[in-house]
Amino acid sequence: MSEEKQQTIGEELSAARQARGLDLEEIQEQSGISLSVLQGLETDRFDVVEPVFVRLALKEYAEHLGLDPEPLLSRFDQQQRQVLRPRQRSTVLLEQPKPQRSSRTPLIVIGLVVGVCCLLAVAYYFFGDKIAAPPTAPAQSAAPTQIDTPAQTISPPTESQPVVALSDTLLVQSSTESEASEAHAIADTSTIAATAQTAALVVLELEARDSTWVQIRWDGAVENFEGTIAPGERRRFEARDHFVVLSTNPHGIRYWLGGELLGGGQLGDPNQVLRFRATADGIQILGSNLQPLTEQAPDAQP
Repeated sequence: MSEEKQQTIGEELSAARQARGLDLEEIQEQSGISLSVLQGLETDRFDVVEPVFVRLALKEYAEHLGLDPEPLLSRFDQQQRQVLRPRQRSTVLLEQPKPQRSSRTPLIVIGLVVGVCCLLAVAYYFFGDKIAAPPTAPAQSAAPTQIDTPAQTISPPTESQPVVALSDTLLVQSSTESEASEAHAIADTSTIAATAQTAALVVLELEARDSTWVQIRWDGAVENFEGTIAPGERRRFEARDHFVVLSTNPHGIRYWLGGELLGGGQLGDPNQVLRFRATADGIQILGSNLQPLTEQAPDAQP
């Protein structure tokens, strides 16, 4: 009698879920694992995210279904080694490659000529007028000079209009200063209102150390952010009330809440899926059922 075909990892997970009468949406709400990742695990498509995140999600999903995760993880590691092994083999395509003539020399010469022409054009544009302008000193010495001109001297105000011109000038200056003061007052009021509105928001900032998958929801709305953040990438989110954050690589991202670094830059257990709720008062570490485990201040170390 032939042996029965062994179930794949995805078939075993799907059978365990169906035996408990659960659907993928319920698993997503309870465990916090993305629906696309759950579907990939059950269909043996392990390329939905990076392998390290798939491994963490597989461990979390198996424990949630009451399965022993170690056999599944061993089979997953073995499959990954089989997939990566052919890529490590080196193949010689051409034993005697034909020498290629270098074509960079003409391009370098052309580039140098064009650069010199550009520099000469710029120099002529800025300094050509100064170089070509004739000296003006002789022309000034040849013309007769008259320094003291009675028509240009400043005389005291006459009796016809001594005060009117001065009063008009003062009125114009005082009106301008009044309008400027009102404009500054309106600008200051707008700035204070904008600052107060920004201060009322809950601001969450994050920066990725490693390539990390993260899911962020805010204010209980349907809108959310879900995706992989590249190393060095920084994101900023604003909410009116709270955030709910899920990450499969806790130490791959640093979080700031209201400008304060959370957990000294290493929030959560690196071997577990990180879930926490952030408000203006601080954060709460959540369990797999999204229920609070502990309450922490923004600068607390879990």
